[in-house]
Amino acid sequence: MKIKKKDREFLKETYQKILKELKEADKNYTQFLKRRIKELEK
Repeated sequence: MKIKKKDREFLKETYQKILKELKEADKNYTQFLKRRIKELEK
């Protein structure tokens, strides 16, 4: 299966967007867990 150049660009952009969102979500989740742990330690 040959991927057209246009499609390849689109896939690359989409992949970058997803990665960025995952990083953001991961950061938020890590902060959330840290807060939860602090609350539980009280």
